[in-house]
Amino acid sequence: MKKEEQLQTLIQERDEHVTRIFWAGLKIAGLFAVPLLIAVLIGMRLGGNATWIALPIAFVFSWVLTIRYFNIISKKMKRIDQNIADLRNELGEDTPTPHYDNEEE
Repeated sequence: MKKEEQLQTLIQERDEHVTRIFWAGLKIAGLFAVPLLIAVLIGMRLGGNATWIALPIAFVFSWVLTIRYFNIISKKMKRIDQNIADLRNELGEDTPTPHYDNEEE
C-alpha cells in the first residue's frame, strides 16, 4: 500500500472514530444509569438505609468505568494521530496544527 493510501486510510479511520462520539455519549450515560438502577434495586430489596449506602458506591463505580472508557478512546486517538503525523513527515507534508475558537492566532 502506498504511503498516500495509508495516509488516507488513517484519516478516514480517525474521522470514523470522531463520528462515534454520539454513541460514546450514550455509553457514558449507560455507565451511570445501569449502576444507579442496580443500586436502587439493591436498596429496595434490602430496605432501610441500603439505598443510601449503595448510591455513592454506584456513583464512584460509574466514574471509574467512565475514566477507564475515556482512557481507552484517548489511547486509540493518540495512536492514530501519531501514525498520521509519521506518514505526513515521510511524505514531506506539513502536519496541520489544530485551531481552537478560544485561542488567539
